[in-house]
Amino acid sequence: MLPNYNILFPEFSDNCRLWIYTSNRLLSIEEGQTISNMLSEFVANWATHGKGMRAASAVIDNRFLAIVSDEEVTSASGCSIDSSVRLVKSIGNQFNIDFFNRLKVVVLNDGEQSFVSIHSLTNLSEAYLYNPLIQSLGELRNSWLEPVSESVLFPA
Repeated sequence: MLPNYNILFPEFSDNCRLWIYTSNRLLSIEEGQTISNMLSEFVANWATHGKGMRAASAVIDNRFLAIVSDEEVTSASGCSIDSSVRLVKSIGNQFNIDFFNRLKVVVLNDGEQSFVSIHSLTNLSEAYLYNPLIQSLGELRNSWLEPVSESVLFPA
């Protein structure tokens, strides 16, 4: 049975913008709680051009950082997006985590998550991929996990 991500961020609509960062390793429970607090503090004060943003964050499955923004209220600017990236880089440095390795992805195979090279996806066609290309909350809720064989990342 696949995890259900439909319940994430219930106060936000599917069309909200999403940034998802994948950790190169599982976070401990303590790390996850600390990072969750750091993200919550950040989004509570997140602003664009001096205007507060309606945003939320979560640590998902002790592996993924998610930041969601309701751009119908206030659109994220380049500077506000840069500030969120700086935060994630800072978290990575503090906890010795790489959130920016674009050559590896997380797959779910027989109920277990693995951090694997994109080049090994041909050997994992029966697994599910946490699609790193999603950009909206609706995609997170409805199609974040997709069969590897149906992914645009799967070599044809």
